[in-house]
Amino acid sequence: MKVIPLEYLTVYIWHVAQGRTLAQVANLAGIGHRSTILRRIRSVEEARDHPEWSDLLDDLERFRNSPDCNVSPDAPVDRDQILRALGITASEISADIGGLVNILRQSRATVIVGAGLPSAGVLIEGEVIKTFKRSLLQAGICFGWFSPDQSSAGKLRKFKVAKTVMDAVGFETTAQTREKTAKVSAPRSATTGRALSMSEMAINRLVLRRDHPSQLSDKHLQWARDVQTAMLVGGTAVEGIRKVLGDRSYEILERHCLGIEGFERIEEEMGLTQRSAKVVLLLLLETLAHCGIFDRMAVIK
Repeated sequence: MKVIPLEYLTVYIWHVAQGRTLAQVANLAGIGHRSTILRRIRSVEEARDHPEWSDLLDDLERFRNSPDCNVSPDAPVDRDQILRALGITASEISADIGGLVNILRQSRATVIVGAGLPSAGVLIEGEVIKTFKRSLLQAGICFGWFSPDQSSAGKLRKFKVAKTVMDAVGFETTAQTREKTAKVSAPRSATTGRALSMSEMAINRLVLRRDHPSQLSDKHLQWARDVQTAMLVGGTAVEGIRKVLGDRSYEILERHCLGIEGFERIEEEMGLTQRSAKVVLLLLLETLAHCGIFDRMAVIK
């Protein structure tokens, strides 16, 4: 199961929980094609095959529809809402999961949870070393720190630990992240809220490997980073990028710059031919440069 971006959860909530039509959701999301909305909703619905995801979505729907919810119905889903829906805090994540990072990073570590149990356990060589709340596990799954182990059987479910679990250390709220984003150049993933290392973006992995040195330059890398920062900050820069590229091309660029997906996954889900995602990415960046987007862009450093 892949990481589900918060943008996908947003359109799901707008359509399924709030009963908006696809046309209304597309208009609210600024996306011209309803097929894009449908694809995102289906991705979320497929995640319901996993109990932890299913329960999280139920909690999120209840939170957004609750009379006590002070979030605007038009507001997109963010990390803070995930935490509030689960009844946990950023400090709990930092203390409980972040405090287990050294254990979780061991190659033999697996996280397990049983049907109906309120806690998850860290399993090493058949022995439960530590336990933590199931709701923290759910948040970790949502943020991409844990993924289902396909060897799970029966009522006991196993989860693999991703390297990104390190981001549980010092985990912050959305407001804290935005404040720091305005001060430092290190961007954060819209999917997990964690700081992205420069090697994790698709364009950066490509540059570092130098697969096609004749097509790549440091300028491409800088353009991609500028786009990533603009997408995280929002505003007129993003509007300009979307206007130049259109909805479909914008989504492809967004997946490259904000996602943690590989090129093959982008090709599969966006209907691109095999081995074309790299070239498409470079062409999109060069199109933006040709239209003067980077000259006009006020990138927050």
